[in-house]
Amino acid sequence: MDTWLILAFLAPLFWSFTNILDKFLLEKHAKDPFSLAVYMDIAFFVLSLFLVLFTDLAAPFSYILIAVLIGLLNFFSFLFGFKAMAVEDASVVVPLIFVYPVFTTLFAFLFLGETVSLGQYAGAALLILSSVLIALKRNLGKLAVSPALKFMLVSVLLTGAMVTVEKFALGSISPYALLFWSNFGLLGASLAALALFPGMRKRFVGLLHLRPKIAGIAWLCNGTCFVAALLFYLALSVGPATLVSSLNALQPFFVLVMILLLSRFLPHLLKEEHTSRMLLLKVLAVLFVLIGSYLVAA
Repeated sequence: MDTWLILAFLAPLFWSFTNILDKFLLEKHAKDPFSLAVYMDIAFFVLSLFLVLFTDLAAPFSYILIAVLIGLLNFFSFLFGFKAMAVEDASVVVPLIFVYPVFTTLFAFLFLGETVSLGQYAGAALLILSSVLIALKRNLGKLAVSPALKFMLVSVLLTGAMVTVEKFALGSISPYALLFWSNFGLLGASLAALALFPGMRKRFVGLLHLRPKIAGIAWLCNGTCFVAALLFYLALSVGPATLVSSLNALQPFFVLVMILLLSRFLPHLLKEEHTSRMLLLKVLAVLFVLIGSYLVAA
């Protein structure tokens, strides 16, 4: 198996662990997702500073600007995703998040001239479908008339465009430099949000007083997210954007496995109930994961 495939499989595994920690922090200790996101973005940049010690982050100025633009795209994609959740249930919004590889595939074909085999396209489609089925809840039908639809459409379009631009940039900049400078752009957007919105700033200051143990969990969350982002960029620097982003759709599958394990061994932390019909959909999704992963790696 190619190295980029292994990295592309590992990235969503680390991101899934981040999702679990995010869920724990939001449910137990930080009720406002926007201020928590800014807190995480700033901490994420602090972690990025360690790259200065271990690698050369020099790059052509034009590509540094592109990397900063990627950070801004990431911020606004996240913002529109949370705006969607503000007007609709998370169970309606989440299944759409991992549809973004569809747009990555389209943009990579149109602007990068990227093509993969028909079997790999089929595998990518199965992985995307599996992520939707895993996140599916009974009230998904509300999406047809939900005001969240327009916000999520913008979010996934921005994410698809962001991955395509990342792939382009990695032709002339190292994954480490791209991670650092894109995080610099993300930091700038986060600081601007704090300056413009007093309510967010007040809630952000409250997060600075988290108990050491909870702050440690938040930094652990950032650490796993940092590793995931680096693995993703390393995979994207070599592998096709279409397949690397599609393998990222494994994230809901990994989250499902982790939640089931936590529900079994640590039920007081996280627990999810599933009807027999929903469990059947999850089993079908797992089957799609297995087949899709095999086709992508073939």
